[in-house]
Amino acid sequence: MTQAQERNRGGLPKWAKLSAAGVAFLAASSLVITTKPILINDSPSLPEGLWYIVPGATVAPGKVIAFSPPETALPYVRRHLKRYLTQPLLKPVAAGEGARVCGSIESGFSVNGKRLGVSQAHDSKGNAVTPWTGCQTLTANEFAVFSGRIPNSYDSRYYGPIPRENISGVYRPLWLWGDKKP
Repeated sequence: MTQAQERNRGGLPKWAKLSAAGVAFLAASSLVITTKPILINDSPSLPEGLWYIVPGATVAPGKVIAFSPPETALPYVRRHLKRYLTQPLLKPVAAGEGARVCGSIESGFSVNGKRLGVSQAHDSKGNAVTPWTGCQTLTANEFAVFSGRIPNSYDSRYYGPIPRENISGVYRPLWLWGDKKP
């Protein structure tokens, strides 16, 4: 049967069926596999859409990573961002090994002396949020994440460095909707 005959019959062309089957397989596997190959981002910290894991990619500044919240973030996450107890956060890496990161209520969040942003006292819903304070030089197993897209992104400004063991992978956009600017 030709594709035209199949469409006239109300069926989908073979390529559409295969595409749908592929998407269904990826979605189903993301429910079973601990490291999800595709994530849906609906946070304004990054462009909204589907993001896919890049197998074998190295975690480095400028890359976007998925990670489970570090211990310092858990009290806030448990109260206000419960979905991140079961799904990873997705943020750009701002700093890696050897970088000096500092957080201060007065001077904001900086990497190697360059101020990236300030910490807010409240999140977008008016909930109090405590900024991370202190300075530390990151080891090979630590990374700082930061998103400058919105002024109150829940990133290392509030919980400090991310341990490597919390990182599930490097991700890139697959299909974006809404505001696509980084």
